[in-house]
Amino acid sequence: MTPSVSVICVILMLLNSLSSANGNSGWSDGGGDVKWRMDCDFPGFDIEKIESPGEQCGTICIANPQCTHFTHASGQCFLKAAPLSTPHISLQPDRNAMCGFVPWKFQPGRDHWNTDKGGLKWLLNCDFFGNDIGQQAGTGEQCGSLCLANPECSHFRFIHGICFIKKAPPSTQRTATNGGMCGFVPWRKSSCPNVGGLESTCRPLVECAVWYDLLLTTPGTSCILSDGKSPGGCCPGLLQNRHNGQYFEQPSYGTNHDLQLESNLESQLGAAQQAGHVLFQSLGTTEKELIDNNIVVMPGSASAAHSLFFHTTHETQKINLESLVDVYTAQELVKRVRLEPNQVASALSRFKIHCPAGPVCSDATRHSPFRTLDGSCNNIQHSTWGKSRTQFQRILLPLYADGVREPRRAKSNNELPSARLVSTSIIRDNNDHVHSSNTYWVTQFGQFIDHDITQNVQSKMDNLTDIECCTPNGQFIDEDLVHPECNPIKIPQNDPFFSKFGRRCMSFVRSAPARRSDCRLGYAEQMNDNTHFLDASQVYGSDEKHAKQLRSTTDKGRLDVTHKWKLPAGHHQMDLLPPDNSAKDPCTLSKAVSGVDPPKHVKCFNAGDPRSNITPNLAVSHTVLLREHNRIVMVLSGQNMHLNDEQLYQEARRILIAQMQHITYNEWLPIVIGKSKMQQLGLLPLHNGFSRDYDAKVNPSIVNEFAGAAFRFGHSLVQGIHLLFNRERKRADSIRLSQHFFKSQTVYTPGNLDKFLIGLATQPDQQVDNIVTEELTNHLFEEEGKGFGLDLVSINIQRGRDHGIPGYNAYRVLCGLKKAHTFEDLHDHISRQIVDQFKSLYESVDDIDLFMAGISEHPVAGALVGPTFQCLIADQFLKLKRGDRYFYDLGGQSGSFTAEQLKEIRKTSLARLVCDNSHVKTIQPSLFKSVSNLNPIVDCDSPSIPRLDLAAWKFGSPQVHGENDRAKWHIGDGDVAWLPDCDFPGGDIGNEMIEGEKCGRLCIDTSGCNAFGHHHGRCWLKTIPSTQGRSAAEGGVCGFLPWKF
Repeated sequence: MTPSVSVICVILMLLNSLSSANGNSGWSDGGGDVKWRMDCDFPGFDIEKIESPGEQCGTICIANPQCTHFTHASGQCFLKAAPLSTPHISLQPDRNAMCGFVPWKFQPGRDHWNTDKGGLKWLLNCDFFGNDIGQQAGTGEQCGSLCLANPECSHFRFIHGICFIKKAPPSTQRTATNGGMCGFVPWRKSSCPNVGGLESTCRPLVECAVWYDLLLTTPGTSCILSDGKSPGGCCPGLLQNRHNGQYFEQPSYGTNHDLQLESNLESQLGAAQQAGHVLFQSLGTTEKELIDNNIVVMPGSASAAHSLFFHTTHETQKINLESLVDVYTAQELVKRVRLEPNQVASALSRFKIHCPAGPVCSDATRHSPFRTLDGSCNNIQHSTWGKSRTQFQRILLPLYADGVREPRRAKSNNELPSARLVSTSIIRDNNDHVHSSNTYWVTQFGQFIDHDITQNVQSKMDNLTDIECCTPNGQFIDEDLVHPECNPIKIPQNDPFFSKFGRRCMSFVRSAPARRSDCRLGYAEQMNDNTHFLDASQVYGSDEKHAKQLRSTTDKGRLDVTHKWKLPAGHHQMDLLPPDNSAKDPCTLSKAVSGVDPPKHVKCFNAGDPRSNITPNLAVSHTVLLREHNRIVMVLSGQNMHLNDEQLYQEARRILIAQMQHITYNEWLPIVIGKSKMQQLGLLPLHNGFSRDYDAKVNPSIVNEFAGAAFRFGHSLVQGIHLLFNRERKRADSIRLSQHFFKSQTVYTPGNLDKFLIGLATQPDQQVDNIVTEELTNHLFEEEGKGFGLDLVSINIQRGRDHGIPGYNAYRVLCGLKKAHTFEDLHDHISRQIVDQFKSLYESVDDIDLFMAGISEHPVAGALVGPTFQCLIADQFLKLKRGDRYFYDLGGQSGSFTAEQLKEIRKTSLARLVCDNSHVKTIQPSLFKSVSNLNPIVDCDSPSIPRLDLAAWKFGSPQVHGENDRAKWHIGDGDVAWLPDCDFPGGDIGNEMIEGEKCGRLCIDTSGCNAFGHHHGRCWLKTIPSTQGRSAAEGGVCGFLPWKF
């Protein structure tokens, strides 16, 4: 093989389009393949720099798969990935720089490799690092033949007279270097089969997550990674996102052109406001009477346990009560003017109501790399979008019976069938209806995400006392004593379960109203008490006050814990969640259930979301994430001794949020909505590079229909019995769900936390369908000794009606399915048996509750849910990605990671979090999938479970020459450090003609900029490493931002 390539600066022919973009004149043709010229640069777009002579820079760019443009200056070759149309800028000749580009890299399908007569592929200035199986002296011409002669050799590298023979996996990427050459034998390149008609390579399973189910049915997709022993999967690279899916916008109110109606509204507004205040004042009298008559939630009852699900603070209650006055005013105005329900939205929206001003986003907040704890100022123009204690948004107008807040009724205006009757008529229990490949982690992680992004607020009395809507023996309260916020569920007299206990009434308290985001009078909205973003608020809390309570006061940067040394001797080797010392119930089990007296050291846990104690598996999930935060802090503090408490806390929080987002979109969401829907909407995660998907016009707030119906699909997946497994994957124990609601005691049992974690990875998941465990439909929050609890399915149905969520048929149409005119039209996606039940229950096909029909749909191929829930869930996660200015893979934002850091984030998997934060020693690489030949149990130290390297977060400040040199830096506005007559060579990311005194501010306002130089009237923005020193440059100014290192 003869690589007779002259040593040149650049290679390959200039495309016409690139010629027009950069001008046809002045470019030298290097070997007919690369264009180059002196004294120029393509500022920004740097992906790598390599020390090299100028004449090597072009071939080094060719060797880097991502490189399209390059600049050589000060002995460094700066490789860049820039758009085709990027213009160059001219530099002063004294900088001795040159730049160029590789036009053919923009030609689709163009082979980057040279091919010799024998078919071997080779390139100059590259290497396949590692993977050596031998070496031999020789010439460059002989190296390919030496590899060919060895049947084990697949790749080779020649440098300094030595040919390195390599055996590397097909996925091995070449790396650009200065000098030598590398190549491979194409027909030995892949031992992986085509998957879905696409060429595949061997990768860790975390990189194959979206392909997993297809790999299971494709022979030969198990493979060995580059270490020669660790299992991986053969999968293609990620598909190109199509971005052709449109998110649903908030509905329009319409317009009202009835002048007489407007006049009537104006004339009655004052009286309606007065009547609304009278109604509100009467609440106090009603609530006092209820307490006097002992109509309160009894301690230990199912209602009491249910109330623990809702954590209402004084701040939340203040908003709720103010909003309730507005609701009463709207209802009074509707009655006085006799508005039809469909007129309310447009007619009342002309009246403004009092709203406190939204948060003001300071420069420091806008440019901070860290998101606020309450979600405010994520969107600079709409500072409350996504903020905690703000309303859910909608994608269809509500169908309240009165147009304002009365729960939805039938199309005929009759009452809808009892939610409990619908539940018992449609829902079945069958523990054997398990999923073929999903583990119980799919359900558990889904619940964990839900508690990050949604927290409905239930109405309470003025003093935050819980409201009871039924008598202690399950009968209806007299009408003159029932609280106005009650909407109890009617239990039929012949109910198959509750009739045995004589129960006719199931308590249901309405959701509290929220302040409307448009500050106008209208229909009721409901509040999300959590931040709306995927920001790990269930770990950190949703406001500054709660977050502060969860932080350690002694360990810098860490979250508070129950220290292992505070537990009984020999009890634990790792910390648990901190105790909630304000909890009324200690979360212990009775002796009748556990066999032991309630231990005194067992406490309810405290976390960012009040629901962390609902089940032991949820508490375990919280514990893993708490430990991960503290683990990250430990590593960061060890390598960054100068970081203070706040810096460590915020940086660890930022990393943990990115890990959670990556796991969600890479591993979990494809299982729920399917790879095709992910690709259609642009939700597939990238394997490299930055995304540019942020859209300031997208409101990321949680959609009411998502929170109130679609994302409750997971209730169909819940197992009634939770299994614990030991390290040998043998069943060690089990718990009945109804006995462990808000009971954390089993998590304290030595060794149990690991057994729960392994149990989640071993116990199979259920299917999404009309099968729901009786632990939820008959025994939810059951009081010990009673034999019955509540029905979660009934509550879900009632909650949808409470929120005015329209019927299923409306969302079929919204999501592109045909409108059902008859019940028989539903047969396209719902079984005939269930449709027949719907027909016997509902008067009209338009009356069917969204939750019930959604879980009854046949799942879409490749997805867990049916088409309507797939549509609604995908829409929400599209909003959460495109509307989040801090989404983890974004480039060009104040919170963007560096390329090196983002590369490490992408190694994250749920398996790695479990391995790093427990005593689990072996696990399958994909925890959401059952153990199989493709997904075998491996050691936690195996490359099959990639490890995030926190060395990418080793910070510092630019080097100064000697300790005394520190005093020489001038400190300007914004804590900018600067000096005259200096420069930081290279690292340019942009430039602008601007006055010298404004250069530092421009750097502050530019994402990615941490240093700058000002020369000849132009400000050069830079990204430099902390190790880089300044150079002398007469007449200029250089500076850096110490707080960005």
